[in-house]
Amino acid sequence: MAQTQKKSLWKNAITGVVISVVSISVIIALFRGKTDFYVLLRIPIKYLLTILSLIIATWLLDAFRTWCLLRASEIKHVGIIPLLENSVLTMFFNAITPFAAGGQPFQVYYLTKLEIGVDISSAVVVSKFIVGQMVLMALAWMGLILYGNLIMRVSFIGHAVIIGFLMTTFFVVVLILFGFSKSVARTIVTGVLKLGKVFKLIKKERFDKINENLQEKAKEFNNSVLYLAMNKKWLSIHFLLAAVQWIL
Repeated sequence: MAQTQKKSLWKNAITGVVISVVSISVIIALFRGKTDFYVLLRIPIKYLLTILSLIIATWLLDAFRTWCLLRASEIKHVGIIPLLENSVLTMFFNAITPFAAGGQPFQVYYLTKLEIGVDISSAVVVSKFIVGQMVLMALAWMGLILYGNLIMRVSFIGHAVIIGFLMTTFFVVVLILFGFSKSVARTIVTGVLKLGKVFKLIKKERFDKINENLQEKAKEFNNSVLYLAMNKKWLSIHFLLAAVQWIL
């Protein structure tokens, strides 16, 4: 089973590389008229090593962020090496799925394979995302304050930046409320399920049972998030690591 999963992973990785190369070739052909990958061989080795170092540093920071949140949740049986593997594979799944949507679900799946409960795994992954977005928004605010006038001079880009920033802020606020407010979590879960029932994705006779199960999972998730947030030490370290990761 494990061997099959590894083969499948390598197949997906190779497919991702091929798609990337083809996409880059098409873009270069459209805008420059020729494809010249030999230019990569002329890049000074020091620049390539710098890029590689930054990538590895990003992987390590992401792994340590997960490690900190697990420690905040009193999970101590997982070392940094499997979490580093988790970070590398997460970025891979982000790269090969539309809108980078595959990373977070994969993280939850991977953490459960490390004998961590779904509630804690979900809380850790969502907390990582929320903290990362909060740091990103703080940096965005700094950018808008320092370079807002310059950004707004470019009509389309300026408005797109503002709209994107507001949408991200709204999404993060909803996630925070979902994580810390049980009533909000219940409302969102019920609302999504009702929407699924309207579009006939959920059968009416199964609605109550599914709703009950998901409400229980949401409650466990809330408890894990609240417990995690109580550990100020590890949470503070996690914020610092997230800031360094985004700056890199």
